[in-house]
Amino acid sequence: MIQMVGIQLFENDPRTSLEQKVNAAQELHRKKVGLDAKICLVSEKNAESVDFAQLSKVCGLVVKPTRLLPVHHLWIGEEKEMQETQV
Repeated sequence: MIQMVGIQLFENDPRTSLEQKVNAAQELHRKKVGLDAKICLVSEKNAESVDFAQLSKVCGLVVKPTRLLPVHHLWIGEEKEMQETQV
């Protein structure tokens, strides 16, 4: 089973590009957690006509759209494999 560990952010400044928002989220994650994030999910409502392969390459982490986040929200962190416990 996969566990998502990270930070959810709200960013609605229309003057800030998605690339800038992802980079700022990466910097915040680095400050708070002490590690670089591996993945950033963005609301698909804010991601129309975005080249995610290019954005991921420029930002240095996987950036993907999701319908699970509200408009103007980003989630940044990493996916971790959960260890199964026996009862």
